Amino acid sequence: MEFFKAGITQIIKLWLKNGCQESPEDMFEIIKSEYYGRNNFPAAPNEE
Repeated sequence: MEFFKAGITQIIKLWLKNGCQESPEDMFEIIKSEYYGRNNFPAAPNEE
């Protein structure tokens, strides 16, 4: 699980470093697509 947390952290850091060109919603979709199917990935607030 730590591996996946570190990956998400790096994705967010890169997004911030590049000036947040993608919307937060787009970032959620990017991260969700990378981690889809993982048992411990939390559902989006509107998907529960």
